[in-house]
Amino acid sequence: MSFWNDKEFTVKRSYRWQLHLGAAGYKTFLAKKVDKPSYSIGQMTHQYLNHKFHYPGQVTWNDISATLVDPIAPDGSAMLLQMFGDSGYRLPSSEEVLGTVSKQNAVDALGDVHIDQLDASGKTIETWIVVNAWVKDFKFGSLDYASEDMLSLDLTMTYDYAYIAKHKGAIEKSG
Repeated sequence: MSFWNDKEFTVKRSYRWQLHLGAAGYKTFLAKKVDKPSYSIGQMTHQYLNHKFHYPGQVTWNDISATLVDPIAPDGSAMLLQMFGDSGYRLPSSEEVLGTVSKQNAVDALGDVHIDQLDASGKTIETWIVVNAWVKDFKFGSLDYASEDMLSLDLTMTYDYAYIAKHKGAIEKSG
């Protein structure tokens, strides 16, 4: 039987998902768009005479971009600014202000990050766990008299690594 005739065969849909941020005040319905985690493997090349031999190098987890709507209540811009402050940033209002952003504070400010893909009934079928994520880039949207669009907040998160919850063991095995 062809899979086209199999009523139980289905594919994941790009519009069935939720972004979960542990940040205070964040609601999952505020997310408009998010990238799933991705990685790149560097390479090394060894040249011998007229030949080149390629070897895999270091793994780099690529940044995740997300677009959120900026509601009035809860105030999305204020939420991102609070997150920035909770990361350790202080306005340079006097020479006594010496604090800086730290990884621990930035990770804690964003909170736990995971992306759920859902099936047609709303059941979670895949959960990406994003480990030690912190926001490295904020954009508070663009204003335009000719547009009727909702105002968007764009953020870029960097992180140490990610995994699909039910498949974690597959990439932990050695040998």
